[in-house]
Amino acid sequence: MDSLGRAISVAVFLGYIAVLFAIHYAASHGRIYAIDELEEQYRGTTLPKLVEKQLRSLKEPVLLEAIQGTYENFPVGVGPLIDAYTQSYLREWFGPHILQTDLGKLFRTTIDDIKAMANGEGIALDNEQVFNVFNLMVMRLTAFAHSNPELRKQLGIKKGWFS
Repeated sequence: MDSLGRAISVAVFLGYIAVLFAIHYAASHGRIYAIDELEEQYRGTTLPKLVEKQLRSLKEPVLLEAIQGTYENFPVGVGPLIDAYTQSYLREWFGPHILQTDLGKLFRTTIDDIKAMANGEGIALDNEQVFNVFNLMVMRLTAFAHSNPELRKQLGIKKGWFS
């Protein structure tokens, strides 16, 4: 890759990291973006690119702690339902379609599905908690990709900075 290509890659990477940190900061300070704003921020990229950025920026133990900590943001007793739902829903993300699906569109569909599941179960989740379910699924996929080279290959994910 030439120096211009590397510069562009670094700029794109820094942009993704800025979005991830902004989302994390907002969520940790009780202020989460509106779902529409998040959808717009995710437009133009794909889930594999988001997973790739998380792989590069989060070591596996930190990621596993983040997954565990996310469960603390849900109402008492809802964790097992969220756990089962996210494991089941992740199957929707596997397949060749995921390589080209716009992350903004995937985010909106997933958010709508999470809200429908919660309503169907009689669980009141606010936008922050709904986002946390989505984020939990992304983190679980990333954790799986950490230890599964075949999955990374299928998704076109490179684990190393310059691999």
